[in-house]
Amino acid sequence: MVNFNEFKLKIKSQLANFNFFDWSLDFLLKKNRPFLIIFSMALFSYCACLWYGYLYRPNWSEDKKQAYIESRKEEEVVFNKNKFNRVISEVANRKNNFQKSMESVPDIFSLK
Repeated sequence: MVNFNEFKLKIKSQLANFNFFDWSLDFLLKKNRPFLIIFSMALFSYCACLWYGYLYRPNWSEDKKQAYIESRKEEEVVFNKNKFNRVISEVANRKNNFQKSMESVPDIFSLK
């Protein structure tokens, strides 16, 4: 008959001696280096293909491009003259503040 208490103790002792970091390092760097290299190359190739596809082969058809262009033409730009004038006056204020003489600024580094 199987003694479950001994079986539990054996499992606990094996788990106590198990170190996941050492096992994973040993698995990846020593035993399965070819697997790691092949996996890395496959991942790099997949990413390069995706990148190339997005840059050089867009998926929009001519009909979709024309529909997009037409939808952009229908939009109207609302010009708010008050906001525009406020921005222009702010730019002028900043320009005036920048052109002020520096004589009126106190010297904070002097030891008086």
